Amino acid sequence: MEVNYVTFANGLKSNYSSTQKNPVGNTLKFIGIFLLVVGLISALVTGNSDNFPRELKSTVIIFTLISSVIQCALFYGFSEVIFLLTDIKNQK
Repeated sequence: MEVNYVTFANGLKSNYSSTQKNPVGNTLKFIGIFLLVVGLISALVTGNSDNFPRELKSTVIIFTLISSVIQCALFYGFSEVIFLLTDIKNQK
């Protein structure tokens, strides 16, 4: 079985087979993607509802999208940090 390594700018090599075995990183990545999907759906629902005044609807949609993208980026970034720390631990 061939293992593909990715070399980062700092010289650290990472193999993707070890990143798939980390349940905490995978869970955080899933939560990040889930939050993005929920944010997009809630923005679409808000856009189609009549509960908000017309002047505030676009503001609510924009803030919902921005917050969901930021939450997704944070969770996804934390999962990547955990994957990198797992790779560093496995190299030693």
